Order: sequence, then structure tokens, then C-alpha cells
Amino acid sequence: MTVDVRPVSDLTSIALGRYHTVIMADVGSLPRAAKTRLVEYVKSGGGIMIGQSRSVSPNIFNTSFGELLPGRLESIRPKDIRRDQFEALADINYQHPIFQPFAGPHHGDFGTARFFKVAPIEADSVSVVLGKYDNGKIAILEKQLGRGRSLMFTSTLDLSWNDLPIRGVFVPFIYQSVDYLAAQGSLDDRRSTYYHLIGETVRLPDDVTTVVSPSNVPITIERSDTKMPLFTETTEPGLYAHSGGGDEGHFAINLDTRESDFTRMDIEEFVAAVINPITESQEAQEMKSHANQMQNAEIERRQRLWWYLSLFLLVVVLGETFLASRTHR
Repeated sequence: MTVDVRPVSDLTSIALGRYHTVIMADVGSLPRAAKTRLVEYVKSGGGIMIGQSRSVSPNIFNTSFGELLPGRLESIRPKDIRRDQFEALADINYQHPIFQPFAGPHHGDFGTARFFKVAPIEADSVSVVLGKYDNGKIAILEKQLGRGRSLMFTSTLDLSWNDLPIRGVFVPFIYQSVDYLAAQGSLDDRRSTYYHLIGETVRLPDDVTTVVSPSNVPITIERSDTKMPLFTETTEPGLYAHSGGGDEGHFAINLDTRESDFTRMDIEEFVAAVINPITESQEAQEMKSHANQMQNAEIERRQRLWWYLSLFLLVVVLGETFLASRTHR
């Protein structure tokens, strides 16, 4: 994966079609021209992932991002962050391609991440919620926009509002998200760039101008700075050739044979795939054990304090009794 870091101002001049995915990290607003180009980019098959800005203003954010958003931010409270108060991811759709690799036992636990601040959001009617916090608020959601997708995270993608980036699941989560957003509609696992299945969209090299089908029919590829170079006419199985910029290449379109795969599945994998049990990871168990130890230590400390107080009161009572007896004499 190659990452190109750019300021928001570059969105009005760079060729967005060269990129599979755009990640908006700590961006509170978009210039109108940048939003227009991003909308065209996503509708042509691009993907965009949107995280929250530390200084986000819901009204400005909603207006400047417009139809790129799968929902509308609401008022954010509290304004200040308290590290002793946090929320956790508790309701995740593990059937979704982004989270499927984390579904099985010991495959990563999102529940250990702490979210100190989140942006409440009202999802659009066409959006799909992929995860929620333990208080029921939406954590991550997506929507289809043309041929592309918009994925939104209601917290920051850095350590400003949460500690997810220091958890073991963060980097795989980002990889899965980029993979999913760059797939142009395919929900299948990653495969070689040289073969695809019938009906899938093929991401072409940037300089391709012509594709020749297996039946030797030339197809011209329209080019644009803001649109992805995608090929969608994949209804015919066989070998396709493409050319442009002095280079030539090939890719194959195959029939989907997975439905005829009668390989026996392990019973544990089958149960996990059907009911998707959510088990605690070792990290979560250690955190819970540590919390219990801290709680027990606090109870023991309080009990020790009461023991000393009781002993002190006993000494006072005995002292008063002794003094009273001496005075009486």
C-alpha cells in the first residue's frame, strides 16, 4: 500500500483518479471546489473514509461535506475530554467485509479500545450502520454513492479522542477499510490483479485507453482527472487485452466456481460463520482481571482503614473507662 499525504488545498488540482481511496483525517471542512471533485471521484467508483476533526463544528462539517456524508453530525458534548470516562465498541457487524477477519476467536478485539469523545450522528435512510458504542451511539457507517462508497468514523483517526490507534486491531482495520473502499463493488476476498469474476469491475492502469474483449471487440476507455479508470464490461469470460501509453497488458475474467466447491468445512468454522460468537480476547481478559485486582485492592484498603479506626475508638473507650475509674476513687 502506497500512501500519499496531501493538504486539503491540493484536492482541487491533483488527479484523484490515480488513487484507489481518499482518507480525510482531521479535516473539519472542505472548499466547495474540493467537494465537487470528491463527489465526482466517489460516484465514478472511488472510495472515501472520513474521520472526525478535533475542532469540528457540526454545522460547518455537514454543509461543506454535503452528500459525501452517510449522515449528519449533531451537537457534540461534552466539549472537554475526560480520560476516566469513555465508551467502547460493543455492537459490530462481523458479517461485513471490513470486520470479517476479526470475527473468529483470538482474531482481534475492538472492545478494548476506549473512546473518550465521539460525534453523535443521525444516519441517512440509505446508510448502513456497521458498528455502535456500548451506549447505542453510532460508531461507523457507510453509504453507496454512485459506483463508490463513503465510510465514516464518528471519532478521530488519531489519539485525540480515543486510544484505538495503539490497539492491535487498528492497522488491520485501516487496511481492511482501504481494501473494501477500493474494491468498486466487489465483496470478495483480495485476489490477484490479473484475474476477476464475471460482472466485477476491473481497476485499470492509469494510462490505458483501449481494452480488447475475448471476442476481439475493441472498447475505448474514457479518461478524466476526477474519475477512476474502471472497466465494467466484464460479462464475457476469457482473456482481455489493454493498451495505452506504449504499454500493453492482460487480465482474465473467470466464471465463479465457488458454488460448486464441496470441500468439507471444519465444524468450529461453520459455527463461527453462522452464529458469529463474540469472545473476549486475551487482552480484554487481562484488562478485566487488572480492573478486578484494582477494585479488590481498593476494598482491602478501605477495610484496613476501618480496622485502624475501630482500634483507635477501642483505645479511646478503654482510656475513658480507666480515667473514669481513677476519678471515682
